[in-house]
Amino acid sequence: MQSKFASTDLKFLEGTYFWIRSGIERRTSRSLSECLQSRWREKEREEEEKEEKKNNNNSNKKKKKKRKKKKKKKKKKKKKKKKKKKEKKKKRNVCLETLQSK
Repeated sequence: MQSKFASTDLKFLEGTYFWIRSGIERRTSRSLSECLQSRWREKEREEEEKEEKKNNNNSNKKKKKKRKKKKKKKKKKKKKKKKKKKEKKKKRNVCLETLQSK
């Protein structure tokens, strides 16, 4: 069974053997292959979490950019509306002045 973590597995095996020989830790409940399998699963889970976090971060950036764009568009629209209103008021004043002068 080939693994992506072959180099770390070997170190893990050597370390496990050392601990068993020195009598500090005894793995009686689980076999060595079970220990390795759980270690592989743990590594894979960590990688998935890392990938998920990265994807989530990217989507958050996109959302932020979208919000910023929307806000800018709204501001532009508001400015345009204000300008139009001002022009309308100016025209009205001109009309009033011409009526008053007559």
